[in-house]
Amino acid sequence: MDFVVESERRVRLAQRETTMLGVLPWPRWLVSLDLTLDLHDDDAGWDLRAFVTALGGTVPLMGYEGSMRPVAEEVVAARYVPGFHHLLLFDGECNLCNASVDFVLRHDRQQRFVFCTQQSPAASELLAAHGHSLPALGHEDDSVLLLTADGKLHDNSAAALRVGAELRWPLSWLGNLGLAVPSSLRDAVYAYVGRRRYAWFGKSSTCRLPTPAERSRFL
Repeated sequence: MDFVVESERRVRLAQRETTMLGVLPWPRWLVSLDLTLDLHDDDAGWDLRAFVTALGGTVPLMGYEGSMRPVAEEVVAARYVPGFHHLLLFDGECNLCNASVDFVLRHDRQQRFVFCTQQSPAASELLAAHGHSLPALGHEDDSVLLLTADGKLHDNSAAALRVGAELRWPLSWLGNLGLAVPSSLRDAVYAYVGRRRYAWFGKSSTCRLPTPAERSRFL
């Protein structure tokens, strides 16, 4: 098709040829398409009118009229319901932590978990509301924190394993099995990995940003 500018605010697409199934040429008098675009008054979109006719325009076959205005992206408010949701506070700059969040998102069928980076002001506010304080950040052995629905705060290996215990089987079974191991032993393993996580998995210069589909799960 060729574009024909009829005015400053109207463009018509002139038909050049018509084919059946993209192969067999049809004469324009047999089947023709008339397509017009009118620019909106605020210059933010177009009104589209398209009509398919037959036999030199005497027989209408199909028509469409509609707006082609960009759709504003819906802002989805994050949801956190105390007593139902578990709040997972993670290091948004840690690649291992971000990968762990992605893992939880994939396996949290009941959507019981919501997430917040420890660097976010919301993290301190939510912990304070439940009588807890956020540990100082910036250390290699910073821990993932889990504020469970009962208002209790868990850190180190207990936080990671309790997350697993809330996911679907067999992760729930593995999480509960890990919690049966003495905390001194599992915390030592957790700290060993934590001190090396930046060297092994890297560190991001910015915190993880949720996708539009994930926004309701991140505070």
